Amino acid sequence: MIASPIVCDKKQGSLLESLQISVCKLFNIGKLRMLIIISLSLVRGLIPGIQVFLICLLIDAAANSYSFQYVLNSSFYLGGTVISAYLFDNLIKYLSDSITIDLSKDVDFDIVDKLCNLEVQQFETEETYDLIQRADNSTGLHIFGLFGSIRSTIQSGISIFSITLVIWSWNPFVAIMLIVAPVPSAIATLKIQTMAYTIDYNRASDRRVVSYYRSLLMSDSARKEIILFKYADILRERYSVLQKEFQFQDLKIAKYNFTIAGSLGFISIIAIIVAIVLGARSTLESGNVGALAGYISASTSIGPLMLAALVGFMGLHQHLLYISNWVAFLKLNPKTPKSGDIPYKGSDPASIEFRNVSFTYPGTLYKVLNNISFKLEAGKTTALVGLNGAGKTTIIKLLLRFYEPTSGAIFLDGRDISEYSRDTLYQHLSALFQDFVKYDRSLADNVLFTSSSDDRDVDRILKTLSMVGLKYLANLLPYGLDTMLGRRFENGQQLSIGQWQRLAMARALYKSPSLLILDEPTASVDAISENSIFDSMSQLSRNMTTVIVAHRFTTIAHSDKIIVIKDGTVHAIGSHTELLEQSEFYRKMFYAQVHYHDY
Repeated sequence: MIASPIVCDKKQGSLLESLQISVCKLFNIGKLRMLIIISLSLVRGLIPGIQVFLICLLIDAAANSYSFQYVLNSSFYLGGTVISAYLFDNLIKYLSDSITIDLSKDVDFDIVDKLCNLEVQQFETEETYDLIQRADNSTGLHIFGLFGSIRSTIQSGISIFSITLVIWSWNPFVAIMLIVAPVPSAIATLKIQTMAYTIDYNRASDRRVVSYYRSLLMSDSARKEIILFKYADILRERYSVLQKEFQFQDLKIAKYNFTIAGSLGFISIIAIIVAIVLGARSTLESGNVGALAGYISASTSIGPLMLAALVGFMGLHQHLLYISNWVAFLKLNPKTPKSGDIPYKGSDPASIEFRNVSFTYPGTLYKVLNNISFKLEAGKTTALVGLNGAGKTTIIKLLLRFYEPTSGAIFLDGRDISEYSRDTLYQHLSALFQDFVKYDRSLADNVLFTSSSDDRDVDRILKTLSMVGLKYLANLLPYGLDTMLGRRFENGQQLSIGQWQRLAMARALYKSPSLLILDEPTASVDAISENSIFDSMSQLSRNMTTVIVAHRFTTIAHSDKIIVIKDGTVHAIGSHTELLEQSEFYRKMFYAQVHYHDY
C-alpha cells in the first residue's frame, strides 16, 4: 500500500517554513528510509557512552587480574559495539546516499517544472535569472544536508549525554569541562558558514556572467566573431578578473578559518587537555585505573562529538538559507495575462482589432505603445513597418498574450482576446520570431517536438518542409529526419543561417494556424528562397491571417495592407502604392532602401 503524500505548503514564509517544506519533501521521497535512518541514529548515539563504560571495565579487569572469562566477555562486548557502530554507519550512509540521489532528481524536476510555467516577461528581468542561479545551487544536497544536520545534532547529543553520564559519575567538573571545551571552535565555524553563504549569495549575478563567457567560448556561432574580432583575449581577461575575485573571497574565508577558527580551536584543545589532567589526578586519588582510560577515551570522543553537535545545529541555519532560495523560486508567481474560459475554435482565419491600446513595460514609465487602433482582416496578410524601437515587436507580444495591455483591448473574432483560454489560443496561433531558436536536436524535432518518433506525422512534416524549400534535407542528411542538427552533439550536421530560419518557418507553419505572425521572416533568406516561401504561403493565405514584421520591402510587397508604426503610434495605413503617395515617412524608408543610403 502506497502512503498518501504529505501536503507541502509552498507559500512565501520564513526559514521555519523552509524547514517544514524540506521535511515534507524528504518524507515524501523516502518515508521508510527516513524512519530507519532516524532509528539507527538514535541507537548509534548510545554506543560511545557504552564504549567508555566498557573500556573502563576492561582496563579495571586487566589491572586487577580478574578472571580471563570476565576479560574476554568485556572484550567481546566492546568489540560488539565497534562492529555495531561500523554496520550502523554504513547502513545509514547507504540509505542517505539513496535518498540524496532521489532528492537531487526530484528537486531538479521541481525547478524544471517551475521553469516550464514561467512567462516571457519574467525572462526579461535579471531578478529571475538570479533566482534561478541561486535555486539551482545544489538544493537537493542542502535539503538532505539539513536532515543530516538534524540527525547529526541528535545523534551526537545522545552520544554526549551517554558519555557525560559515565564521566559525571566519576567527576562532574571534568564532565562540564569536556562539554564546554568545543564551544569556541563551534562559534568560529558558524561565523565561517555565514561568511561563505553571504559571499555565495552575492555571487549569483557574477556567476552567471562567468557562465556566459564560458558559453561564448564554447559556442560555434560565436567562434567566428571571436576569431575575427580577436575577442578571445578580452573574454579571457574578463573571465579571469571575476574568477580572481572569487579566488580572493575564498582565500579570505580560508585565512579566517586558519587564524580565528584555528585559535579558538586551540583553546578547545587546551580545555580538553586540562580535563584529561584533572581526570588523571582524580584517578590517582581513587586508584581506579579503568576510570583513567575512560577519561582519555571520553576526552578524545566528546570533543569531536560536541563539535559535530554544535556545527550540526548551526548548520541548520546555513542549509535553510540555501533552501529558502529554492523555496523563493518555487513561489515565484507567473505573471500570467488574463485567461478566460472560452475555448478558441480557430476553424477560420482570425480577424484582429486593436482598440485604443497603450502599453508600458513593467517597471518602466515610457509608453512603448500609445493609444493605437487598427484592424487585421481575416484571411489577409498585413505588414507592420517602422523604425527600430517603434513598437512593432511589442504589438506581437501583446497579440500572442505574453503581456496584458496597460489600457485598451485587443479583439479576436469580435471578442476580447482575454476571454479566450490561452491554451486553446496557442493551438491556433503560431509565430516565427526574429530571435528564432536553433534546436540542436533532430531535423524532425526542429519542426515539431514529440514524445517519440512513433508519434510523428512524417507525411505532414515532409509537406511542411516542402513549403519552405527544405524537403531535400530529409534525403540529403545521413539519418534523414532523425539527423541531429548543430555541432553540439555527436554526428551533428550544421545548417546555414538561412536554412535554420526556413526551418523555424516550417515550425510555425506546421500548426496550420488561424493566425500566423512572422517577425523578420526572410532576414537570413536569399531572394529565390523568399519568393518560394511566399508562393507556398499564398496558397494557404485563404485559411489564415498573416502578420509580417519586416524592414525588407521585398517582403512587405507581399502584403495586402501595410500599417506604419512610428514612436508607438499608428502613423499610416494603406497599400504600398497608397503609402508611397500619402506618407512622406514611408516614402523615405522605401527610397532609403532602394537607393542604399540613409535619409
